[in-house]
Parts: sequence; C-alpha cells; structure tokens
Amino acid sequence: MNTKIINEVFNSLEIGKFDLAERKMSDSFSTTLVGNKVNKTEYLYAYKSLLQGIPDLKLNLKDVRLEGPVVKARLALSGTHVRPFPAIMDGWQDIAATGKSIDGYVSDIEIVLKNDKIEEIRNVDANKGMIVGLLGKLGLDYHKFQSN
Repeated sequence: MNTKIINEVFNSLEIGKFDLAERKMSDSFSTTLVGNKVNKTEYLYAYKSLLQGIPDLKLNLKDVRLEGPVVKARLALSGTHVRPFPAIMDGWQDIAATGKSIDGYVSDIEIVLKNDKIEEIRNVDANKGMIVGLLGKLGLDYHKFQSN
C-alpha cells in the first residue's frame, strides 16, 4: 500500500505547500465539499482558506488501511481559528475568526489512488464532510455562509 503519497499530500496541505500537494493529485481528481463535487483546484482553495483562518492547523492521518482498491483513514484536525476564513468555496462569504480551538476533530475518509496519484477523496459520511464538521466544532452553521 502506498501511503507515502497520501501522507505527502496531507503534510503539504498542513504546511501550505499546495503546489506539492497538487503534483500528487491526478488531473481528474474529484471530491465532494458541502454536497458539491469539486476538482483539485477547488479542493486546494478550500484548504488554503482553512489554513489562513487556522494557521496552526494540524492534519493527522490515523488508522490508514487498504480495503480493496480504496485506502481508508481517519483524518484528525486540530488548531485555533484566530483569523477570518476567506470564502471557503465559490459563492461563500468570509467567516470571521471565532477564537475557538478544535482538538482532534475526526473525519473518516476514503482515498482512491490511480497511477501513483490521488484520484478521489471521499468522506465516509456524505452528509457530514470535513468542512461541515469542522465549522460545527467551531460553533458555526455552514448554511449561513453559503450562497443561496
């Protein structure tokens, strides 16, 4: 199982090396953020926004295991929301800093690799992805920041 690629992507996201993460993602990369299918550019933009708002953001992959063609893992996030999040997705509003900390929020994910690149990242619970859960832990209702 090639977990090196997966670790490199999440380590790169954590330290703001988005160009390195992008190179490990396929051109046809896709995922779903807040119910919307997005490509790698949109996915990376969401992480850039999160990192601006939570400069000490930590992304810790746990329980990484291969199940058939899919790598399953738990992604634990922690950090303090000390700056505003620029609009996380196209059409969203900026989100003011809450000053709140999160510690160990966990999102269960599935990762599909193809030709030594990440092809897809899926949240196991399609109704509660990483962004929805993270904002919830900060006491924020994501609906208030979405375009209508």
